Amino acid sequence: MKKLCMLVITSLMMTFNYVYSQGVAINSDGSAPDSSSVLDIKSVNRGVLVPRMREGQRDSIVSPARGLMIFQTNGISGFYYFNGQGWVLITETGTGMRHYIGEQYGGGVVFWVDETGHHGFICSAVDIAVDQPWSNIINVAVGPAAQSDWDGLNNSFNIIRQPGQVNSAAKVSDDYINYDYQTGIFDDWYLPSIDQLSLMFQSKYQIDKTLQTDSYNSTIGLSKTVYWSSTEAFFSTAWVLDIYYGYTYDDSKYYLYSVRAVRNF
Repeated sequence: MKKLCMLVITSLMMTFNYVYSQGVAINSDGSAPDSSSVLDIKSVNRGVLVPRMREGQRDSIVSPARGLMIFQTNGISGFYYFNGQGWVLITETGTGMRHYIGEQYGGGVVFWVDETGHHGFICSAVDIAVDQPWSNIINVAVGPAAQSDWDGLNNSFNIIRQPGQVNSAAKVSDDYINYDYQTGIFDDWYLPSIDQLSLMFQSKYQIDKTLQTDSYNSTIGLSKTVYWSSTEAFFSTAWVLDIYYGYTYDDSKYYLYSVRAVRNF
């Protein structure tokens, strides 16, 4: 009996060693696994089920490995994989990726996406300036070229070009180069328009959740303070957004407020 047990154990050890070194084949025709694969699954009438769970259960996974995949059953359902910083939805698009609000991407956090999921706005992962005037030029209008409610990029370009401008919230944004959060380093940041800033406020929950739970101590959610927009109101004022109260108003250009840069993708 003892010899029989030893024989069985030895056979099992040899089998496990073969499986470990050769890969594993799961099929109904007895074929060997492909030599390049650790797991080779073959079927013509069955599929493979990855773990299915709700978004909250997905987010509660401790230290997910890069490449980990699940199927989310609620919210925006579908296959998600962990890219090392956050969960990314896999879609049928050509890029294989649909971006979403709260995604850590492109040097910051996505706060708005269009209907395709391929284009939108990203805010910086930090306040790039505090106690910053809108401009050192406080009583001369930039003019209509910096008064768009929606085009922050063009506003910023024209603020910086104003003769005599040497210190402005737009210039600080233009000079910003983000830290590498494993999502790329970019230098195309600008000061958001008032409408873009309002969109950012509407996504505050997702932005804060992402930046307060990531692995970087330097990143911060939106501060309960006042932020400059790039939208000029009059010759001596520009539009701001008060994050604490959630409303917008125009204020004197010499006041000192915070700056959160944005970029397009």
